[in-house]
Amino acid sequence: MDSRKYYLGEDMGLPLLNFTILAKATNDFSSSNKLGEGGFGPVYKAQNFFRSRETKVARLVYLLIGGIARGLLYLHQDSRLRIIHRDLKASDILLDNIMNPKISDFGLAKTFGSDQSQGNTKRVVGTYGYMSPEYAADGNFLVKSDVFSFGVILLEMLSRQKNRGFSNPDYHLNLLGHVSIKH
Repeated sequence: MDSRKYYLGEDMGLPLLNFTILAKATNDFSSSNKLGEGGFGPVYKAQNFFRSRETKVARLVYLLIGGIARGLLYLHQDSRLRIIHRDLKASDILLDNIMNPKISDFGLAKTFGSDQSQGNTKRVVGTYGYMSPEYAADGNFLVKSDVFSFGVILLEMLSRQKNRGFSNPDYHLNLLGHVSIKH
């Protein structure tokens, strides 16, 4: 049996599991664990010992998403000054020693008074792939621009694919484009 580790996107560097664990989780790909078959081959359900691991990972992802959302809410609503990050991306989310997410890299951030929620710039800066359409096209940045970037991060976390690194042989689109045509 192949014991190499399989990765979800080489750039993400997240080891998913090795073949031995996968075989054990499906009772050596037993037909009693087969759920069906699709374009990528058969789909198997994991036995109970393995599902508890999946539940822990899902719970961690849920807590990370909630923590990032709370951080944005603080920046946009609860801090003394309203802060629009303008360049929020996955690499700006740091984890402390107990896995609490922290938003970092405020080099392009703009601060506003509590009565302001948007601005405009002639020079658009930031990371393509996370940039909202209104900011990329016209230089308009709003609280919603950070929310758009947060949505891209969510898609990346849930799909375990990078927006800019995603490819599909049928389309020449990033992850966002692929999701928009599929739904």
